[in-house]
Amino acid sequence: METAWIVILLAVFMFLGLRERTHRGSTHLTVLVVAGVTLGFLFLRLGR
Repeated sequence: METAWIVILLAVFMFLGLRERTHRGSTHLTVLVVAGVTLGFLFLRLGR
């Protein structure tokens, strides 16, 4: 299950990185999404 989450995180980071190059104004949105994904990952790990 952890490897699946790592793959999902990497895919999200790569997608956001590619999107960041095209749209420079969505920096705070990217930070919010990354923070949300990271918090969700930490909560799932602490829950187990």
